[in-house]
Amino acid sequence: MVASIGTGVSWPGPTHADVIVSDPSVRLFDPEFDQAGERFTWVAQDGRVFIGYVDRATGNFVPPNGAAVLVAEGALTVPNEVGNGPEWVFTSSEPQIV
Repeated sequence: MVASIGTGVSWPGPTHADVIVSDPSVRLFDPEFDQAGERFTWVAQDGRVFIGYVDRATGNFVPPNGAAVLVAEGALTVPNEVGNGPEWVFTSSEPQIV
């Protein structure tokens, strides 16, 4: 498969099938990754903010529902829409969630 966006430039399409790495029953909106820390943050539809982890060997989320550590409650959410959730900010001391 070859993809093109009308610029005359073509490149090979995806070579791997999608792989589910989380619990498909959980809606993980806009997860943001801290690659060095092997973790991600996201906000649930009820406004809870979580940190989950990524198993580097498998790529799977740990735990599969992404809710390893509850870090905040009451975050702003937009039901039934993809919004912009928490972000990692890299400081001189350590990554922080904003």
